[in-house]
Amino acid sequence: MHHHLAFLQIYKHNKKGLPATANIGPNMNPSTFYLTLTSNSINSLDNKHTIFGEVKKGFEVLDKMN
Repeated sequence: MHHHLAFLQIYKHNKKGLPATANIGPNMNPSTFYLTLTSNSINSLDNKHTIFGEVKKGFEVLDKMN
């Protein structure tokens, strides 16, 4: 398994406040990103889009967005 694939499998869309980039296909470099707004697991996004961080504070802003 390639090291970047192992990285993708570590992080799941299972908590509020995860920023990620939306992948639109192979060899594409999208500039679209999103934040998860729920703590419910969103399995349909796992292994398709790349999570690149985690919100540590400011959840009240996410609540207002939702």
